[in-house]
Amino acid sequence: MRNLQEDQFDYMDLSDTFLADIEGPGVAFGAGCKGTGVGDCTDNNTICDTGSNKCACSATYYRKNATTCATRIAFGASCKGTGIGDCTDTSNICGGTSKKCECSTTSYKENATTCATKMALNVAFTATQTGQCTDSNAECHATKHTCGCKSTHFVNKAGACHQRKSPKVNCASGECVSHASCDSGTNKCVCDAGYDPSPIISPTMCNGVVKVLTLSYMYVVPILVSLNFLLR
Repeated sequence: MRNLQEDQFDYMDLSDTFLADIEGPGVAFGAGCKGTGVGDCTDNNTICDTGSNKCACSATYYRKNATTCATRIAFGASCKGTGIGDCTDTSNICGGTSKKCECSTTSYKENATTCATKMALNVAFTATQTGQCTDSNAECHATKHTCGCKSTHFVNKAGACHQRKSPKVNCASGECVSHASCDSGTNKCVCDAGYDPSPIISPTMCNGVVKVLTLSYMYVVPILVSLNFLLR
């Protein structure tokens, strides 16, 4: 008959085996995992991704090779890969020419180390750097602190900056070049009084007309002066 001490040891051995079976071995990169944070992932610098429920590199690391999650590369440093590559900032790309981490086409350099998403028209901004507007024909208005179309462009129906329209071109109000307006009768741009279309500027602009003394005017003025002198 087994004594009580032997039964106790057998029970402990079975319990350890049972717990090991439940917990299972650690989970490698790319395999299904459970838990938050590191969860049951065992590879260095990995977490249990809550979206895929698989072991993945943590936010500040990237998959360098089949076995390693390496530290991501800072803005301006040499990088590898396409798209974001091994750059730290999600608004970065690994430049195809420079091979350095730089702002993507949809972001701008907010400060020395950070890229921020470009802003749409009429969205307020606080940064003073250039290039923060989504529309390439927009600029940051210093007083309004918003992205707005350049003076050479207007906002079209699609909400984009479109080049202003030249004289004799079909238009709507506010779409014509400087010193021109949209005629309500013809719905075409016409130059304002005192301005004429310039034939040498493309797109055609409206320039002020400089009046030059004509030959007849040059003769009339001396005659009037002489008559005035004789009548004194």
